[in-house]
Amino acid sequence: MLSTVKKRIMLLFGAKFYVSSGSIIFLDTRRKPFGKVKIRKQFHLFSLSLHPPSSLGYQLLKLQRWYIIGFVSFSDMDRISGLSDELLVKILLLVPTKVAVSTSILSKRWECLWMWLPKLKYDFRGCPEPEGKRLLLFLDRNLPLHRAPVIESFRLELYGSYLTPENVKMWVVIALSHCLRELDILYESYPPSKPIVLPSNLFTCKSLSVLKLDGDIILDVPRMVSLPSLKTLQLQSVTYSKDETLQRLLYNCPVLEDLMLHLRDYGDTMQKYFKLVDDNDKSHYCLIEHMPNLIEAHLDVSLTHIKSLIGSITSVKRLTICSRFDEGFVFNRLEHLKVCICNDHSSNQLFRLLKSSSILQELNLFSMEDHEPQGMDDWNEPSTVPECLLSSLQTLSWSTYTGEPQERDIVVYILKHALHLKTARIKSYESAVPKFDMLKEFVCIHVKMDRISELSDEVLVKILLFVPTKVAVSTSILSKRWECLSMWLPKLEYGHRDCSEPESKRLQCFLDRNLPLHRAPVIESFRLQLISSRFKPENINLWVAIAASHCLRELEILYESDPDKPIILLSSLFTCKSLTVLKLDGDIILDVPRMVSLPSLKTLRLHKVIYSKDETLQRLLSSCPILEDVVVGLRENDTMGKLIVAVPSLQSLSFYIPWSNDIDGFVINTPALKYFKLMDRNYRSYNCLIEHMPNLIEAHLDVELDDMKSIIGSITSVKRLTICCSQVITINSFHFM
Repeated sequence: MLSTVKKRIMLLFGAKFYVSSGSIIFLDTRRKPFGKVKIRKQFHLFSLSLHPPSSLGYQLLKLQRWYIIGFVSFSDMDRISGLSDELLVKILLLVPTKVAVSTSILSKRWECLWMWLPKLKYDFRGCPEPEGKRLLLFLDRNLPLHRAPVIESFRLELYGSYLTPENVKMWVVIALSHCLRELDILYESYPPSKPIVLPSNLFTCKSLSVLKLDGDIILDVPRMVSLPSLKTLQLQSVTYSKDETLQRLLYNCPVLEDLMLHLRDYGDTMQKYFKLVDDNDKSHYCLIEHMPNLIEAHLDVSLTHIKSLIGSITSVKRLTICSRFDEGFVFNRLEHLKVCICNDHSSNQLFRLLKSSSILQELNLFSMEDHEPQGMDDWNEPSTVPECLLSSLQTLSWSTYTGEPQERDIVVYILKHALHLKTARIKSYESAVPKFDMLKEFVCIHVKMDRISELSDEVLVKILLFVPTKVAVSTSILSKRWECLSMWLPKLEYGHRDCSEPESKRLQCFLDRNLPLHRAPVIESFRLQLISSRFKPENINLWVAIAASHCLRELEILYESDPDKPIILLSSLFTCKSLTVLKLDGDIILDVPRMVSLPSLKTLRLHKVIYSKDETLQRLLSSCPILEDVVVGLRENDTMGKLIVAVPSLQSLSFYIPWSNDIDGFVINTPALKYFKLMDRNYRSYNCLIEHMPNLIEAHLDVELDDMKSIIGSITSVKRLTICCSQVITINSFHFM
């Protein structure tokens, strides 16, 4: 019995001792006695006596008073062993896991008690390598046998080259299978190239309420994430597999209350980009260490106290923010700022941010996706102008402008004080703020200080090209500086399909009076949409002639009026050397003179126009030496002779023949053609001759012809074919290369 007691005591204490007169004497490191165990009553019980309280032994047992458990009994008389398992497990929770496991050698009563522990902590740090390897083998062998139905906490402090990520991953999986509530892992891999990738089922653990990860751990969050009980999350120096990893994790923690992030200082992409979306409006703790190398940050949080969060990103260069912002921070590197204005405190927050950003170059006011813009609240003009307005701001963008007085005041203030502003983009719904009203309002702001007016005419004309011609012309009433600028516009577009009779009358008067005064040496495009009997053919011809005299490059006319009042375009149009695009649609008579020369025309589109003679179209096409794109749509209930298209340069040809058009046939000779489209709804039989198109790439056929041999035979070199025809085609007769 004495040898058994000696063995158990040695295992518990790891101390040196000797036996004398039925007692076991313990020696300290200086080989001096510090305690004695006396065996009594046939060795069933033993007592412990110590040297004075100042001795090393007393200090040891004072600090580790739980060792007394091992001295109480080794027999059926053991009173502690008579307690229930539940109570004994609670007693074992008062000691470290390693010591609790050691009690398994005391007796069979204690052998498996530790396996019911709901809290486990294993520390590899500071362990000699042999001891660490024994602990690793112990966990591999015994953790799968753990019996506790719920593991309240599982803590691992890991260090050592003998540890493998596979071991750690297996231990975590086992702990998760016991309804794990708290997981705490500190892992320092050796060598550093052995990080842990945690198992994916960790991120679907419904019982997990606390997750703390620190060190060489790769956080690879799967698409399916659900942590409905997680309230505390602490991530220190972990590695994020993707930019959206952290956002995905936080988004799927609906009851998260406590968040702490500490990003790595080396080799981590999160060091340069940080995004945090936290929709939890409950007050919770948040600690994020400073990120000195941060370049871009995106914050969308509902927290009210976020000083540590804002303080950690002050070195950022690009910031997107939807959050409260207090004074006291300095963004000395911030150049690009995007502010979501969905909050009722947006205006004051905006100017606090401007005051904190001395070198800001770009300001963008917008609403994030799924955020409802509330508009700016009332604000008081700052007593001092933010430094960035005076020295660095170059671009202002506002994509949700509503025209409310407080918003207008903010725009006025920025335009007034931003001395280096180059670009201002203000967008609004047309129903909320008509474009002209907004333009007039903002330009009137500058009538007093008129910095826009100091720009060159060339720049101002380019600005006017961004708005419809009607709006650009309206700026002439703003000031004398703007009075004639619209006359230099190279692109003109007048009329629209819903133009009322009074509006049509005013437009005709305006064009009659002002178009002859137009000053642009080149009119790049002249577009007319005239849907009214108010417009007279002679007026339209006059406008076209004026445009053609300005080296016109693109002419587009849509004219729908009384059938008895079609336009006959002037013959001078067909000798315009600068014209590259001609698009005509509607009640327009195409009367091509004998002398035709359109040396620059590349695109011709004729839709439902009237051809004065059968040879009109052929004459026009043959006089366009570099023509590349032709679209012809014939009128219904019209009669036309044979349609001939012979253009060597043509690359794209589209024909539409309605069911009621009486055509004698057509001949097509276009060897360079790459795209061919024929839609023929005419059920009448007529001759069709199409020469082979060796360069054809794509063809679209939708025809009612009885004889398809000529058409099919001409397109056998095609690469892409779309076909619909009413007649059966014998494919064997053709070979598509």
